[in-house]
Amino acid sequence: MKASEKQLSGAFYTPEELANHLIARCPGRQMRAILDPACGEFALLKAAYARYGKRIERLVGCDKRPPVRNICGGIRFVHSDFFGYHPKKPYDLIVENPPYIKANRCGPLCREWAHKHKEFADIDKRADLWVYFLLKSLTHLRTGGTLAAVLPWAFIQANYSSSIRRILLESFRSIHVQVLTKSHFSDTTQKVVLLWLLGKGTKNKSIKVCISDELSNRSTTRFTDIDESMWISGLGIRIPQVYKSNIDSKDVRFLGDLCDIKIGLVPGATSFFVKSPEQMRKANVSEDDCQCIVTSTRDVGSLVLQEKTELRRILTITDKDAERYRELIKEGEKNSFHERFHCKNRKCWYSMTIPHCAPDAFFSYRSSSIPLLTINKLGVWCTNALHAIFFHRSNVSENQIQWIQISLLSAFSLLDIELLAKTYGKDVLKIEPSALKKVRVYCPNKPIDAGIVQEIDALLKSGDRNGAVIVATRYVLNDMRISKSQKKHIIDSYNQLRTQRGLEKIQFSK
Repeated sequence: MKASEKQLSGAFYTPEELANHLIARCPGRQMRAILDPACGEFALLKAAYARYGKRIERLVGCDKRPPVRNICGGIRFVHSDFFGYHPKKPYDLIVENPPYIKANRCGPLCREWAHKHKEFADIDKRADLWVYFLLKSLTHLRTGGTLAAVLPWAFIQANYSSSIRRILLESFRSIHVQVLTKSHFSDTTQKVVLLWLLGKGTKNKSIKVCISDELSNRSTTRFTDIDESMWISGLGIRIPQVYKSNIDSKDVRFLGDLCDIKIGLVPGATSFFVKSPEQMRKANVSEDDCQCIVTSTRDVGSLVLQEKTELRRILTITDKDAERYRELIKEGEKNSFHERFHCKNRKCWYSMTIPHCAPDAFFSYRSSSIPLLTINKLGVWCTNALHAIFFHRSNVSENQIQWIQISLLSAFSLLDIELLAKTYGKDVLKIEPSALKKVRVYCPNKPIDAGIVQEIDALLKSGDRNGAVIVATRYVLNDMRISKSQKKHIIDSYNQLRTQRGLEKIQFSK
C-alpha cells in the first residue's frame, strides 16, 4: 500500500516486535477466544497464537481490507467493516491497533453504531475512529476479559480522551499504560501508547504507567502507580511524579488570569494576502494598502519586537480599491482563492479587516523547541501562526509583564507548557489558547534585574534558547525561594518531557 493510501486509511501495520511486546504483557492464563477487530496482516493474532498455542478455540481477525499475504493457520478472517461485525459470543482477549482516522471520515456504519449505543453518548463528536473501535471492542469482551491496544498519543493528549479514560476506569480492575517516546513504525513517525485493560466488569484497583523509548522490561521501564484524578486528567500519564510538589505562592498566577489570548488573523489565502515588501512592489501594491505583519516564529526571536524591516506585509484593500487592483483580484480568482472558506465568508473575499487595537505581545502557537513571548513595540498584528496576547493593563504592571516573559522561559512555566500542549508530527508542540491559559507564571510586582533581562535577550538574539532557559530558570526559581528538592523536581520533570519529544536534556548544572 502506498504511503498516501496508508495515511488516508490509517492502516499502519503493527511491527512484529511491538506485537510480541503487547501480547507478552497480557495475562498468562489460557485465552480460548481472541479477536483483532482491525487485523491488517495478522501481526497481533500471530503473536497471540505463539503465546497461547493450539488450545485457542476462536482466533478471529476482522478487517474491511483483504490481507495481502496468506492467512496464518488457525485464524478465521472476517472480511467486514468492524461496525458491521456482530459476533454471537464474547471474547476472552481482544487485541487491536485500530485505524488512526479523523472524526470526519469515520463512515456511516460507525456513526450508526455510535447513535445506537446511548451509554457512549457523552463522547465528543470530534473523537477519531480509534475511539469507536475501542468502545465497540468493550461490548464484545466477556466479564473478566482483557483488552490490549496500540493507540495514538491522542489517547493521553486529546481533550476528548478524558471521557474515554473515565469509561475505562469504571470498566476494568487494572489498567497498565506504556507511553512510547519514539516511533516504532517504519512507515510513520506516529508515536503510540500501549494499553492493557484487565478484569472487565470489576471495580478499578490499580492504574500503572510507564514512560520509555524501548520495548523492554528493564528497570528503566518499571511501572509507577498513579491515582484516579491523574488518570482522568491525563497529566499524570506522561510524567507520574509531576504534581506531587505544588507551589503555593501569591505571586504564581495562571497566564489566562493576566491576559487575553487570541489566535492571530486568518487570511484564508495566505499567498494572496501576505507577501514580502518586494512582492508587494512587483504587484504594484501601494504602501498605504498593506501593513507589516508577523507571520512566523522566526520573526520574534527576542524579548521585544521593535524593527520591521524584515517583516512581511498583509494586503488591506477594500471594495473601494477593486478597480485599482482589478488584475491582482482576477489573478486571485484564477487561483480559486475566492472559493476558500474564510474568503467566502467575507463581504468582499479580497478585503481583510485588520483590528485597530494591536496585541501587546506574541506567543508561539507551534514550537519545535522552546516557545517565546515577545513584546510588540511596533503595534503590528500577527497571522494565526502565533497567538495575539492582550494584557489586562488595569491589574498587570510593566514589571510583572517582564517577569511573565522570563518565567515563560523558565523550567517552571515550560514544564506546564510541555504537559498541557499537544505533540504532533516531528515532535512539534501545538499550544492551543485553552492550554496556554492554564500555564502558571511567576510574576511578583517588583522590579526585575535589568542585567538578567539583557543577558537573556542577548542569548535569544544569538539563537541560544537553551542558554536563555538556563539563565531564566536559575533566576526565577531562586526568587521563588523554593526548596532544592522542588527545584530539582521541576528541572528533572521538564527535561523528562523534553526527551519524550526527542529533544536533548538541558544541562542546568555546570
